[in-house]
Amino acid sequence: MYAQLCVRLNEFAPNFEEAGNKTTTFRKLLLHKCHEEFEKRKNANAVLENSEGLSAEEKEHNVITKWKMLGNIKFVGELFKLDMLHEKIIHSCVKELLEKKRNQSTEDVCKSLECLCYFLTTVGVKLDTEKAKGWMDAYFERIEGLCENKELPRRIHFMLRDLVDLRKNKWLPRRSHPESSPRPIYKIHQEAYEESRDPSSQSYSRDPSSQSYSRDPSSQ
Repeated sequence: MYAQLCVRLNEFAPNFEEAGNKTTTFRKLLLHKCHEEFEKRKNANAVLENSEGLSAEEKEHNVITKWKMLGNIKFVGELFKLDMLHEKIIHSCVKELLEKKRNQSTEDVCKSLECLCYFLTTVGVKLDTEKAKGWMDAYFERIEGLCENKELPRRIHFMLRDLVDLRKNKWLPRRSHPESSPRPIYKIHQEAYEESRDPSSQSYSRDPSSQSYSRDPSSQ
């Protein structure tokens, strides 16, 4: 719904004046905001990592922060599906989420992979074209390798395997996923409370192996 609203605003909103008498469009402002929110994901990860010694209310706030982060990721994907964002931007986001950084904690890796699953579930049907086959095959080769990584939590394994199965099924879900629908605020608070009381949701293992994407695999 919000992505469709942005399409309408892009059609009818006037240009905006910036400092120095420069003008900009709604689309450029939206692109800047999307980039800003995507970068905020790193700060959100840092907040979510520091969960020890927090009260139940603070843990609930952290879980709400997590759902907001995932919602922003999905929103970026919906904008791409409506041709508001270029394909190159989406590939950059996927690489950023999938690539293991030096000295990155396992907690950060897991949160990035969870964002990746939400993101590719949203954009996969439009992104997975013959033109992008080289990149998509490389992404899923990496994802399938992570599925076999016993150092990752089972919850992340299940999410990655569901993503692999979704692509094999030509991006047609085998069943409806309630989490893909808008969540009432009371439901978010309920899930936050339950997750804050579940100690298993805070446990992670050591770092998985890294892999980088320095060039287009289709050119090999």
